[in-house]
Amino acid sequence: MADSLTINPDNIPEALKARKQWVLWKLEKRDGKRTKVPYQTNNFRASTKSESTWGHFSNVWPVYETVGGYSGVGYVMAIKDPYTGIDLDHVIDESGNIEPWAKKIVDRLNSYTEISPSGKGLRIFIKAQKPGERCRISTLPDFEVYDKLRLLSLTGNHLPGAPTKIEDRRTELEELYGEIFPTEEKQEHEGRPGNSSIPDDNDLIEKIKASKQGPDFEALWTGSDGGHPSASEGDLAFGNILAFWTGCDEAQMDRIFRASGRMRAKWDEKHGAQTYGEMTIQKAISGCGDVYERGNDKQETEDAAGCFTFGETTIKKTNKNGEVTGGKFSPAKAAKAALEKLSILTTRGARPKDPLTTWAYDADTGLFREDGEFRIKAAINRAAGDLFTLNAARETIAKIQYESITDRDELDCEPYLLPVENGVVDLRTGAVLGYSPDLKLTSKCPIKYDPNAKCPTILKFLSESLADPRDVLTVIDMFCVMG
Repeated sequence: MADSLTINPDNIPEALKARKQWVLWKLEKRDGKRTKVPYQTNNFRASTKSESTWGHFSNVWPVYETVGGYSGVGYVMAIKDPYTGIDLDHVIDESGNIEPWAKKIVDRLNSYTEISPSGKGLRIFIKAQKPGERCRISTLPDFEVYDKLRLLSLTGNHLPGAPTKIEDRRTELEELYGEIFPTEEKQEHEGRPGNSSIPDDNDLIEKIKASKQGPDFEALWTGSDGGHPSASEGDLAFGNILAFWTGCDEAQMDRIFRASGRMRAKWDEKHGAQTYGEMTIQKAISGCGDVYERGNDKQETEDAAGCFTFGETTIKKTNKNGEVTGGKFSPAKAAKAALEKLSILTTRGARPKDPLTTWAYDADTGLFREDGEFRIKAAINRAAGDLFTLNAARETIAKIQYESITDRDELDCEPYLLPVENGVVDLRTGAVLGYSPDLKLTSKCPIKYDPNAKCPTILKFLSESLADPRDVLTVIDMFCVMG
């Protein structure tokens, strides 16, 4: 199996090693499919959206070498990453020959290229940003391009003849991207118009990402099935979100789907009189009740703010008769409201010039999330309306950060607490505590704690090592007391 392909760390570009964007990964089954699951060096799950779960290559590599149990190491494409990764899967045959179309792309980009863990694919790294939102296409076999929110495994198995360093290929990527992905005119779908409040696709996508459905939308947008049992069910779930936000506009739903990582040849396959895509859109529309309406202040504020609203954020202007004549957005009021409604922490980076990170508590998970600044800005935008300005947002964030500054060491600092799916286990007593902002947790172990669970291997070892059964219980009690 090519999953055990030897990794050569010396060949991995220093430009990538220098960035704190590394994780370990394991090949695990998800929804019946094998997928790369990212992990931190403490064996907790990592996330492509959470920088706090990433590490330096110099820390990640020794764990992979010595601990064992991991399939490899990977680089997480960050939102502001200067690099882009191109995946060309299933392009190397059993004899080591590269598909001609893939070889042309490798030669054209002429940058660091390596053989993927499967031994059948190629991965190219270039210095550039993806000029559009699309990540993959079905008309060219297994072409994928990513510049954010993606884990790319690295092997250091450099492709002979390709450069050993990452080259600047912005112009080349723009040209290649334009050739591979269809233009908007080609993507246009003759669907029935709905009542979309936001006809511009990019504006609507950003709107959805800033809403409470943002995490689900982004997972499905990138091509993941988002925990759904199959790709088809993932397609329908994505369609359900689009039906609500587009006002059941078939053409807009089709355009956004085609621009997403879910797009594949099946979308245009004929199933009787309709294509699979048309059937999926119709099913999503038929199951849609309410639709999004721009101008619904309550709906906009709650969706975009991530479950909280600011309330009163303006200073009213009145004339001498006491009549309200206008208003001015107040960063001080907005900051005060945010600090009252949200549990917010702000931490400094490792170096003096590193940007501050604003964490907001998520009651659904019991964890602090790094997207606090984004959530606050989204709420300001909705609460301030026409009075919103970037300067007002910056001033509000600055006031919040000043009031909420916290030492990073205070987060995840309690060594005797183990966060799991069904609570926080106190390892000293075995008690299961509830999640709360006071615990200042940012990650959890993806398992459920069962106080009655037994480990047959340990029990067998103790039974074979100790003659008296009472001694077995004594040793177990000793370990429980020691924690």
